[in-house]
Amino acid sequence: MNVKCIETHRTYYAGTFTRREIYATPRDGKPRKLITSEPTLRITSEGFTLETAEGEVIGRGKEKQPRRIVENLARRGLKVRPTIDINTEQERIRTSYQRFISEYGGGEYGMETRRYFKCYVEQAEADEQGEREYTAIGVQEYERRSTVAIGSFYAPNGYTNRQAYEEIARYIHGQLNDGEHAVIKYAGNLPAPRARLFKDRLTFRHEPKRKPSMDEVRTLAEDAVSRQASIEQRFTEPLPSGVNDE
Repeated sequence: MNVKCIETHRTYYAGTFTRREIYATPRDGKPRKLITSEPTLRITSEGFTLETAEGEVIGRGKEKQPRRIVENLARRGLKVRPTIDINTEQERIRTSYQRFISEYGGGEYGMETRRYFKCYVEQAEADEQGEREYTAIGVQEYERRSTVAIGSFYAPNGYTNRQAYEEIARYIHGQLNDGEHAVIKYAGNLPAPRARLFKDRLTFRHEPKRKPSMDEVRTLAEDAVSRQASIEQRFTEPLPSGVNDE
């Protein structure tokens, strides 16, 4: 569509504002709604484009943070909740705007960089006094389908579920640089959201222990049990991996 101008139409009922709609007037002079369904916000390493369902680009810029983009568009009179489509070297995410805000850390807090982790907690059975022989923890940091760091930790006296969570939260929080937010897929027992640590820097998402995408990090926990010792390593070159960030 070759657009001549874009107009905002406001509807009022009984003197009360009810809705705002964006109309585009093509060269033929026949106005039509510019957005008939939720658009898609596409983000790459170069910046963003906002596209209608028909593929028309109705916005573009250098900003790469979805929340900032949506808020800037709203200030210009274009209020949308687009599908988020991020495709960069570090991330591949396609989800609704609402889910991005609630589940992908950094969207809500304006962080510049998201880092992705998987964690798996292997607990020995508790005895009658509630004590465990050991707790083993696997940690995997990844980008798309590459592993960038691993941790395989063994606690010989065991942790409670709460202690295991707190150890992991403090460990990952200690890995973060300024302006970074961690998104963590967690195969273990999580405390209630109000009782979690570092909520402005860490976003935990519960994952079933037997989910295939958790196989690699589960192996790290199992290896810790076999070794009865802890190791960690960050790779100079990321290793190919079966993990993904979908």
